[in-house]
Amino acid sequence: MPSIFKMFALLSVLLVAACGPGMQVPETATAIVGTKAIIKVHRSKLIAEVTDVTGRLVTTEFSNWDGEFLYNRTEYRGLIPVSGTEADGGQWELDFDERHLEAIFPLRPGKEVAFKGTLIDIERGTSFEMWGHIEVVGEKILDLPTGKRKVVVLDFTREYSRKDKTKRQIDIIYYDPEYSMTLKKVIRSQGAQTYWRVVKVERPGTSDNTPATRQRRSGTVMI
Repeated sequence: MPSIFKMFALLSVLLVAACGPGMQVPETATAIVGTKAIIKVHRSKLIAEVTDVTGRLVTTEFSNWDGEFLYNRTEYRGLIPVSGTEADGGQWELDFDERHLEAIFPLRPGKEVAFKGTLIDIERGTSFEMWGHIEVVGEKILDLPTGKRKVVVLDFTREYSRKDKTKRQIDIIYYDPEYSMTLKKVIRSQGAQTYWRVVKVERPGTSDNTPATRQRRSGTVMI
């Protein structure tokens, strides 16, 4: 099983509902089950599909281009991952007071929030103290093959600590309020920088009939 730190270095597409600047915040997430996105990272492509929406939590399953399960993530309004399952069956969860996050919604430049929590490695029975800070830093226009998209840019800084070990990670999130999706993420950690971006989105009920994914080789069991 990858370390708890490596789990958070894995890609996470935030396909969770959040409302756009100036709009009222819905009580529940508005992501649509069945929404799919193709993610380009380095020379590879991944597939993300929203598989469940329960209240303010959205679960997204990630697979490789051959349809093999990689991991899933359950995220609070698309900004905070609260639990995950890895391909080898390993599980983790983040215990924190979700009410503190509501101060940042609706998303407007200049709004920010800080919070604390505990990151728990369920399989190993270990935990890390977690501190996070989220700030809406502006807006930007991104180009997709289907056209230009207006996104909200957020800076998400977090630290994990246990005894004398501390890890700091900064994510720059480019979030599309209409799609309820992150179209690009820049990840800075341990002196290195990586990034990924969405190159195609397929939403249920749209006129886009081009399949976003290959046929899966086998089914997966969702937890």
